[in-house]
Amino acid sequence: MYRLVFILLATALASAGAWEIRDDFRQYPPGSDASPVWDTSNVRWETQDGRFIVTGTEKSEALLNNAPPGRRVVVEALLTVEKAVGSQWKVAGLTVTQSPSNYWHLALVEAPTEHGGRHFVEMAESLDGRWNAQNASKDFNWQYGHAYRLRLELVSDGIRGVVCDQDGAERARLELRFNERAVTWGRPGLTVDGFRAAFGEVMARSDDVVAAPPEPKPEFPPCTVTGDRSRRSRATGFFHVAKSWGRWWLYTPQGEAFYIIGTDHVNYRGHWCEKLGYSPYHRVVQRQFGSEEAWTQDTLAKLKAWGFNTLTAGHSESLRYQGLPHIEFLALGTSFAGIEPLVPKEHWTGFPNVFHPKFASHCEKIARRRCAPQRDNPWLIGYFIDNELEWFGKSWNGNLREWALKLPANDPARVVAETTDADEFTRLAAEKYFAVTTAAIRKYDPNHLILGCRFAGNAPSNVWAVAGRYCDIVSLNIYPRLDLESEDTSEIESFLCDVQRHADKPMMITEWSFPALDAVDSTGRPLPCKHGAGMRVDTQEQKTRCCELLQRLLFRLPFMVGSDYFMWSDEPALGISSSFPEDSNYGLVSENNQPYKELTSMFAELNPLVYRIHSGKESKQPTPRRSASAEPFTPQGEVKIERDGNRLVVDNGPLRLVKDKPDGNAWNRVEFEGALLGRFTPLLHQKMPQDFWNAPNRVTAMSVTNEPSRAVIEMTFERDDNYRTSYRFTIYPGQNWFFSQLLWVENISAKPWQLAEYFHYAVATPGCEVGGPGVPSYYLPFASWQDKTTGKQYGVVGLRAKDFKITFWLDEHGGQHPDARCAVDRELAPGARYAEPQPPIVVFGAPAGERPAALVRRLQTIAR
Repeated sequence: MYRLVFILLATALASAGAWEIRDDFRQYPPGSDASPVWDTSNVRWETQDGRFIVTGTEKSEALLNNAPPGRRVVVEALLTVEKAVGSQWKVAGLTVTQSPSNYWHLALVEAPTEHGGRHFVEMAESLDGRWNAQNASKDFNWQYGHAYRLRLELVSDGIRGVVCDQDGAERARLELRFNERAVTWGRPGLTVDGFRAAFGEVMARSDDVVAAPPEPKPEFPPCTVTGDRSRRSRATGFFHVAKSWGRWWLYTPQGEAFYIIGTDHVNYRGHWCEKLGYSPYHRVVQRQFGSEEAWTQDTLAKLKAWGFNTLTAGHSESLRYQGLPHIEFLALGTSFAGIEPLVPKEHWTGFPNVFHPKFASHCEKIARRRCAPQRDNPWLIGYFIDNELEWFGKSWNGNLREWALKLPANDPARVVAETTDADEFTRLAAEKYFAVTTAAIRKYDPNHLILGCRFAGNAPSNVWAVAGRYCDIVSLNIYPRLDLESEDTSEIESFLCDVQRHADKPMMITEWSFPALDAVDSTGRPLPCKHGAGMRVDTQEQKTRCCELLQRLLFRLPFMVGSDYFMWSDEPALGISSSFPEDSNYGLVSENNQPYKELTSMFAELNPLVYRIHSGKESKQPTPRRSASAEPFTPQGEVKIERDGNRLVVDNGPLRLVKDKPDGNAWNRVEFEGALLGRFTPLLHQKMPQDFWNAPNRVTAMSVTNEPSRAVIEMTFERDDNYRTSYRFTIYPGQNWFFSQLLWVENISAKPWQLAEYFHYAVATPGCEVGGPGVPSYYLPFASWQDKTTGKQYGVVGLRAKDFKITFWLDEHGGQHPDARCAVDRELAPGARYAEPQPPIVVFGAPAGERPAALVRRLQTIAR
């Protein structure tokens, strides 16, 4: 009914020479976006109890759909600003809009805290995207929660704005005459940015109607991108994919085979540093080049010289249409996770509530704005839907269903969750996510490729096939570990082949890197490399070798069509921000915009070989480096053992291990050269189905074998009526280390549970610091605690990089977490035992000053 009333009213008034509408928002269903009367820029607008409410965490507009553009326009509304939801400049008010770049607004404004947070009224113009082309303002300490009546009136020679209290008392009046060039016509609407605000009692009128010029059709230069001209497909005018002779290829608009070689964030602005208040890279290149255009030409020359052929995520638009195709990033799911989350956004992306009725509308609004103008662009390869959504929730062992069950009882996601198990819910969420996002993109741009959602390393197994059904290319970010000694990439290859087998589509790796610990920032400060993904190595030479190994693998795989190195420039040593503290050496260039010569020279040599390697014509792989032969290990001396009932002391000279308490520790005291290092205990990670990290609380059996060259101790541990486990400890005479090895785990409870992983847990004396390089994912399988008082370190070393994930860390309360863990992921029924052969780990004590690389190589060589 309200639609009919609106049409009749608008028609009657238009016939009298003016178009007019009055809307009190009472005729819409609760939660409506007031369509088709209003056209909102996003789904944050909804009607409630006679008010039109919006939470504007980004600029949000609502324009009257059928209002004709006029030279005489009036828009009036009652406005209540309820609260701030942003931290920068915040506005709420009325608008007369020609286009996104050309409009007037009358708004209540709040300045950021650093500008005093003052309240005032402004009437300002955006002309061809230039803000404050004309501006008038007046101090007015408006109040949250107080209703004001705003009126914005466009006339033939100028514009005026008035703000009054509800009783009609005028609080501000602003008037401007048009400049020679100005926005002199438009359509009425509402606008909010940074506030939650409510509008009511809207009146709008448009007169002296103009024939709005047709929306200009975007024009693009002819595409000059070249690929491998010896391999051709049909020329479609756009990038496309096809499989030829068992290998997947991208093809240029002209039909030449193409393989994406990109690097993220090639951006003139660089990385912002919250602690500095500016981007150090940007300041450097401003001084070096004086303009973005000069930087653009220099950067393009570097990219092309190093064999990079595509502009991927986060690039400056000034680089476009000069020989390199580009990719657009949409963030459809990430942006909706900020409105209606299934998994809330915190420091990461969250996950959208794809079952929410507004999700489809949200995706369509963004696709209409972002994709429709690009549909005829021959330089555009396609779209990334999102980046690193939290498909597992907030934990790699979690699932989306757990989060859905926390939503209100009538939420559509919870309704689905209550009738499905975790795997099926995740599959349905994937089906909904990909069906809705890809349909929105293809509705407004059927010509370009959909390049997936850049999974964070992995995804639930039942999601890959869904992604493959809807996407043209399946994308994921990986930060793998590489063994620099063996240079074996077979595990990475096996993982990627398994993903492709499920997805059954061509693939692209959209982030990968290996930060090195020898880089410095623009002031000479070492880059900490403490935050962010990627296996850390010691030197640029090691980083270059890792990059060569992985890039060759990605070129060689027959289903891979793109490799996107992370990234162009290093991050600030002081981190990007408190919520995103990355501070690592990812760059092809330093913060001083200086190329890393080993790395860029390698890419300059390797990248041009992509077509030869990907076609299978070059099967040569890098020659593995052979390590020097180790001297035979011949233990000298003896291991002394004292046993008195349940008390056990093992002394091999440097080490003394003591079990003297009736608890679950294997060793209550681990001593090195007379100094107490700490204790050592088993630990299990169980899913029951909640996650529990349980240490045993007693030792129930112990066997001791003292051979001429070693002592072997086997202990059996129990945790209440939960589990029983056995570990073996092997101690050699004269050595500063011993082996610890899991033998078996048994479920002694009455219910099944999953053995997620087990630990070798070396807990140090209080006050110790994290030793070694102090970075996550160090390339050597090593971690230690440093005791400055005794000058000793206590830690663990894996014999092979793949055996254990090793990270020692302190939580915010100073609690120690000596995580040396091995994944199992095996369900144990009551009475069942897990007894597959497990690798040993080296537990050691050493002087604090011994360098990690030398220490690890020495221990690995001897222990092997």
